[in-house]
Amino acid sequence: MARRVFSKRLRQLRAEKGVSQVKMSLDLGMTENYIYNIENDYAYPTMTIFFAICEYLDISPKEFFDWEI
Repeated sequence: MARRVFSKRLRQLRAEKGVSQVKMSLDLGMTENYIYNIENDYAYPTMTIFFAICEYLDISPKEFFDWEI
């Protein structure tokens, strides 16, 4: 999945959860601008952080990549 598509999906799922970029970043134990950087194509999460993001959003990694859901 291209970085831009990943960023767009993360933005969509985070918005659906109703949480800000800063709150999500801090809840994940990262810097305030971590999610902002991912959503704006300045950074890409490690697999460990990706799994933490999925857990935070209460979805499976498969669901993250499934735009039909």
